[in-house]
Formats: sequence, C-alpha cells, structure tokens
Amino acid sequence: MLATDLTFPTPQPKTQNPMQITVNGEAREIPSGTSVRGLVEILELTDGPVAVERNREVVPRAEHTSRVLETGDVIEIVHFVGGG
Repeated sequence: MLATDLTFPTPQPKTQNPMQITVNGEAREIPSGTSVRGLVEILELTDGPVAVERNREVVPRAEHTSRVLETGDVIEIVHFVGGG
C-alpha cells in the first residue's frame, strides 16, 4: 500500500529555558543565553545610548553583544534621553 497523503509534524522552534535576573530592582524572566545587548533590545531601549552595570561592574558598550547574562545577575540600566 502506498501512502500519498503523508503529513509530518511542523518543526517547533527550540525554546530556551527562562532564567531569573533583577533589572533596576525588578525581578524579570528572560531567555537563557541572553546577552546584555539582547536584554537592551527586550526592554526596547535601543533608541539611545545606555549604560549597563552587571553585578556592580560596568559593562563596556563594546562587550554588550558578547557578555551573556546568568541566572541571578543584578542589572542596572541607565537610558540617556536628550531633550531641550
């Protein structure tokens, strides 16, 4: 017997396990493997410069894409907004 109407399950994207961090004093859940830059994007703070501190140490902007966050990290973010 020849099956001509085969259906295959649609591949599901791999979900990353969430992890807990603290951002500006507020508990947050983010995907594991998130970089500092990824967090800035999640928080929609991409329209201006930001300063990021991780566990009381400043993260240089050049390291935002390579510095991966870990469970329990305490993050402080300052978003600079121009005005007049």
